[in-house]
Amino acid sequence: MLKAWIKYITALAYLPFCGKGRRVVLCYHSLKSDFTAGFRKQMEYIVCHCQVVKPSEILTVESDGRTIVAVTFDDAYVSFYENAVSVLTELNMPAGVFVPTGFIGRQCNWQMPEGHPDKNEKVIDRQQILGLEKHGIEVFSHTVSHPNLTKLSDEELKRELIDSRIELEDVLGHPVDIISYPHGIYDRRVIDFAAAGGYRLGFTIEPRWVNDLENKLTLGRLVVSPKESLSIFKLKAAGAYAAENVLRNLKRRIR
Repeated sequence: MLKAWIKYITALAYLPFCGKGRRVVLCYHSLKSDFTAGFRKQMEYIVCHCQVVKPSEILTVESDGRTIVAVTFDDAYVSFYENAVSVLTELNMPAGVFVPTGFIGRQCNWQMPEGHPDKNEKVIDRQQILGLEKHGIEVFSHTVSHPNLTKLSDEELKRELIDSRIELEDVLGHPVDIISYPHGIYDRRVIDFAAAGGYRLGFTIEPRWVNDLENKLTLGRLVVSPKESLSIFKLKAAGAYAAENVLRNLKRRIR
């Protein structure tokens, strides 16, 4: 609780320095039915106060002066499909979902902490994936088996990156060139293999704004939850929680 308050106060202090026209990508995971109302309020807020864009266009869309925001979901859980898609469709909002293809239509069984609320989630099936684009939701890769990519051999890493892209392209009938790294973990080798594997953009969960001066395969995202208060969400949507990354960099320099 204390750590959360420190992050909140730091974000409040950082907000005046955020400036205009910044580009922010938000990252959700599951969306249980109990929190659909909170998610709706969050989406209604950014529709009214931000320039909401497709994740694939986060670097290229021209700013209208407001904060540019893209909404993404990792893991492609059924709870996302059942509870988020209808809200996004009703508000005419674009979004993106990252699919771990080895679990399509099955319960996820990758490593999670004991008692994790998403432990019993199921990943959407091929038919549900195919229907997402009709609702303005882009479909991207989240590897095959949701591993820590930095722990894999070169051959395993290549399969995780390429096989997931190929399977999604088979379902969708068009190229897939965007990925998010499971657990947000990556290193130089992962980036190099992603580039060689045909990916144009890669997303982490490092709390940073997005800009076209950085490596396009290590773009930051701010992790959000439908359970969060609207005051916290507003700061995240404004990019103020990127203060956490600024402080990390300062600590590294001091050391």
